[in-house]
Amino acid sequence: MELCIPVKFLTTIRFTVLVLLLVSNFTSAFAAERRLLLITNAKYKPLSLTNTELRRLFLGIPVFRKGNRLIPFVNKSEDLCYQVFLQSIIGMSEKRYERTLVSGFYRQGVSSPNIYQDQTKLLSELKKEELGISFLFDTEGIEEKQFNVVQEIWISDKP
Repeated sequence: MELCIPVKFLTTIRFTVLVLLLVSNFTSAFAAERRLLLITNAKYKPLSLTNTELRRLFLGIPVFRKGNRLIPFVNKSEDLCYQVFLQSIIGMSEKRYERTLVSGFYRQGVSSPNIYQDQTKLLSELKKEELGISFLFDTEGIEEKQFNVVQEIWISDKP
């Protein structure tokens, strides 16, 4: 005995698969790339930082611009943002970065940067501190919150 599948049912399946493929290609073609931006208070506009200066800054080592010491704020509110920061700026895993901060404190008395788990607290602190500097993805509405974009740190590959 043969199993017969109705032609109408097969046509419906083919049509559904075709629509799903087209929709997935359409959405991936127009997916926006993400950029990790270095931001400061709107009143403060420092020059761009080199990769070495960025690394030193977020490891707690003093970095100066126009005679003023920059104050780093680490954004740990979004996991992807934090992981991109660790890989592109620091070049360490999370565990190693935290150990390096602790050992820098005990060996050289270097104070660790402030780490923020909540983005709204980070942004409010960044508004208060004129020399504060941090990083976030550009999709998080930086222009609306009146911050100065110092430079792009990382740009995602288009899917």
